[in-house]
Amino acid sequence: MKRDLIKQIKNLDNKELIVRIKTTQVAIQDLVLDKNMDKLTDRKVIFKKRKELALLKTVLQQKELINKLETSKVVVRGGAQRGAPKTARSGSEDLFREAAERHVPERKNKKIKKGAK
Repeated sequence: MKRDLIKQIKNLDNKELIVRIKTTQVAIQDLVLDKNMDKLTDRKVIFKKRKELALLKTVLQQKELINKLETSKVVVRGGAQRGAPKTARSGSEDLFREAAERHVPERKNKKIKKGAK
């Protein structure tokens, strides 16, 4: 996909994204029908539309999650004072950083003994 299309999709509101998702789904259905009736010459169009639909749904979900995090008051660990909770200030940067730090996979240091199966 072209970068201009991606930027254009990211600048849409949630309502416009929903409308665009519905129209893309209808277009995919029409293309599949055309393919089954052997009217479609370029089958890559279906792949491109599905890719666009996935991008639209991803951007919509990201925007909804960001709005949810910004509107709710989330308590984050490590307050400024002892016992005082620290709230997320300007969005979700702190939350995402803490989630990434907590989700570090553990290393498995298993020693394999010689001769053991």
